[in-house]
Amino acid sequence: MRQKFFTKKRVTSLCLLAVTLAAGVVLGLLQVMPQAAFTPSDEEYPAYERMLGNVRDFSSAPHPMGTEENIAVRDMILEEITEMGLTPAVSSYTLSYEDIMRLQLSVYKQTEEQWWSENGAWVEDYYNIHSADEWWQYLYQYEGGAVALSNILVKLDSPSSDSSVMFVSHYDSVADGYGAGDDMVAVCAMLEGLRSQANNANLSNDLYFLFTDGEEDVMLGAQCFAKDNPEFISELDMIVNLDARGNSGGLLLYETSPKAGSFVDFAVRSDAPVIPFSLAFAIYEQMDNWTDFTVFLQNGGKGINLAVIGGYEYYHTHEDTFENLNKDTACDYLKAVLALSSRAAEESLLPLSNSDAAVSFPFLPVGAVVISYPAAVVISALGVALFALWLELCVWRKKVSIPAAAVLGVVSLLTIASAIFFMAENYLFSIPLVMFSLSFLLKKIKPAYVAALMVSGVVSLLLWTPVVYLLWEAMVVPMLG
Repeated sequence: MRQKFFTKKRVTSLCLLAVTLAAGVVLGLLQVMPQAAFTPSDEEYPAYERMLGNVRDFSSAPHPMGTEENIAVRDMILEEITEMGLTPAVSSYTLSYEDIMRLQLSVYKQTEEQWWSENGAWVEDYYNIHSADEWWQYLYQYEGGAVALSNILVKLDSPSSDSSVMFVSHYDSVADGYGAGDDMVAVCAMLEGLRSQANNANLSNDLYFLFTDGEEDVMLGAQCFAKDNPEFISELDMIVNLDARGNSGGLLLYETSPKAGSFVDFAVRSDAPVIPFSLAFAIYEQMDNWTDFTVFLQNGGKGINLAVIGGYEYYHTHEDTFENLNKDTACDYLKAVLALSSRAAEESLLPLSNSDAAVSFPFLPVGAVVISYPAAVVISALGVALFALWLELCVWRKKVSIPAAAVLGVVSLLTIASAIFFMAENYLFSIPLVMFSLSFLLKKIKPAYVAALMVSGVVSLLLWTPVVYLLWEAMVVPMLG
């Protein structure tokens, strides 16, 4: 007699598995989505409306470095600042193609000969150009053989402290892009952050707001700023850079200076809607991307880098418009700047340092988690110990589940290996190992065992789904595009 496949027990198990998978994936994706935008009933709604209006006006045309449209955007930013009763400092530069070549090669950390040996073949094939010098002349054929750019810096002075935080965004766009997402939304969010603290006479720290030009041309504005202010950059207690590689999704905290656990913790505790991802920095290192933050790191700066990566199909295109900008995402930029500037205005920065490494990741029940490396090692050891205890009990009872033992054994090895070599990824293995080992230890208590398995599955998916999203948006989508 053939046994029925869809027994009551099997159907129940499949239903519970489906519920676990659905809950884990849906909740996991929610972790990397933007929060809902402000509504008219919110106190911050006027700032949100004003920010959107500025984004629309400032990104009405492409505005690359050295163009009349770029100058018009700069003047609109200056007008906004002066209307707040503040005096911005404008630093203007005129760069020849030789200056630009030198600055770009400094970012690449290459000599002219090294750059040409790597890129000369395709440059010759596509452009019939036969030297690096000729290539840069071709790229930067501006009137008079030079290009002008301007940085804008505003300082809000604390009466009681020399500690400082600097917010940074860039107001130029690529030649073919309107730049609403990259990076006008950040610029306009910073203007609202500046406005919110402009009349604060009791700042606990100095606040700086830097609007750079020429970021799309290998961070030329940031490089000029760094060249003029090398000690200033290294003396800043924290830099918050805001950029984008798209126009939708949640605001990722995807890059930090080395051992910047206290900076990540500062951002999370400010209630800013940022999604910390220690794993993201390892992925970002494999990508061909730079931001102004790259320049500041190279010059001794420390802090955090924020960006969105959803909507890559709009990035650096003529479709990067205000109309296509996700408004919830735009509001996340505003919320982040308001929260971070408010906390920097109110609290001492003394705990901040480049000395404590940490693992960070989104986790829906609490928003985000920041775990010090020693604590991560303790969790890993706990997971391995619980697995060993469960395995020993199974052997003692002579009831070893070979599949479960094999899977948890592999996860244990990955937990140990990541704790030694790849700590940023360690939580992806150590926390599921703890959860599932505890679940199997409860196997004799049937209801608790089933509930524990489902919770373990949901928690594991909460950890892994954002990673899949990150890999998809950061690496797969660009390759498909």
